[in-house]
Amino acid sequence: GLGNNLFQLNKAYTLQHNGFDVEINISLLNDNIITKFLRWTNHDSVIIKNLLPDFKVNYGISITNILPLIYIFLAHRFKLSDMQNFSCTSPFKSEVGYYQKGVEINSLFRSQVRDLFGKSKLSLSANEGADVVVHARLGDFPPPDRLDMGYYIRAIRDLGESKVTVVTDTPSFVFKLSSACKSEGLKVEVLQSCGTSALDDFLILREATKLVISNSTFCYWASQLSDAEVTYPSYRKPGVKWYFPIHNNIQHCVPSFQNDAN
Repeated sequence: GLGNNLFQLNKAYTLQHNGFDVEINISLLNDNIITKFLRWTNHDSVIIKNLLPDFKVNYGISITNILPLIYIFLAHRFKLSDMQNFSCTSPFKSEVGYYQKGVEINSLFRSQVRDLFGKSKLSLSANEGADVVVHARLGDFPPPDRLDMGYYIRAIRDLGESKVTVVTDTPSFVFKLSSACKSEGLKVEVLQSCGTSALDDFLILREATKLVISNSTFCYWASQLSDAEVTYPSYRKPGVKWYFPIHNNIQHCVPSFQNDAN
């Protein structure tokens, strides 16, 4: 996904600027036999590809690429390691899982990506954007890891807006949020975004004036590449406090779950 790819490039950028020789392998950015086996759906990679000229790039698939993947997924399958534990390393000297946990955003890299949107004409037409945007990630998230509907109600109530646009991978969420707002006595119009691709969704999120983000790296990066007023959850999932840095000038932390709100 785009969010995870940006975390990886952020790491690579920092290493390269600290004097390390960094190579980016992009063989899994395009559909191939490995991505089909893993049942991965790739986001539109136009943003990532615009950032690659700064790095040495490898397009090939080799056994040295595949073996760490096999190890990581088997270790996770048989509960030998936690994929979300960034400090756990494999015998192949490959980091296992989401090493972005605990990594600071490189300010120079962030500025470079923000500049990309202007230089590459990556922007929305006037009728595609929205002032107040809410992001909900459900799809491939296990139900226990999904944010409470109450998080969105609390965030919308705090913003006090009369209309919000929802970007989500689960269209039925729009109706559920609208119904929940009515049940809570909130007079707010809930609309579904007009985005037709992952890139559209990312741009709609990035160009919002006020943005309510979910526990997704996709919308997190959109928020950090924008000037939006950002509302973020206090916990990424039950028992795991929010740990991504928020650099926006105006920011609000809202309880993620009902127990957290009490």
